[in-house]
Amino acid sequence: MKFKLLNDQVKLPELKHEGDAGYDLYLYEPVIIQPNTITIINTGIAVEIPNGEVGIIVPRSSITTSCQFQLQMPLIDSNYRGEIHIIVNNPTNYYYEFKKNDRICSLCVFKVDTSKPEEIKELSQTNRGEN
Repeated sequence: MKFKLLNDQVKLPELKHEGDAGYDLYLYEPVIIQPNTITIINTGIAVEIPNGEVGIIVPRSSITTSCQFQLQMPLIDSNYRGEIHIIVNNPTNYYYEFKKNDRICSLCVFKVDTSKPEEIKELSQTNRGEN
C-alpha cells in the first residue's frame, strides 16, 4: 500500500502482526476527545488505494472494548488523494486522552464491485427470501 506522510511527525501505518487485516494508524500528536462532541482527528497521511478497491477506517478491537465512543467508518475511494481523518463521536460525559503514537483505528482495504447499475423488474429467488 502506498502512503504519503504529510509531516515529519507522522509514523508510517503498518500491519503490526502477520495476518492483520488492517494497517494501524498512529496518532502523530496527543489528542483529547471531549465529552458529548464529534472530533475530527488529522492523521497526517494520504493513501493511494488501488483501483477497484476501497478503504474503510475501522476501530481497533482494544478501543471498542475499553472506550464508549464510536468511530465513524468513512469510505476512502481509490481516486481520493487528500489527508485521511479519524471521526470520533463521543456521546458520553467522559473525556478520553490519547498519546502520540497511540493506535485507535486501522485502515482496511476491500475489493469493490464497480459494475454499472441495471434496473430489473424482479430479483432472482433464493431460499432466504426477504428475511
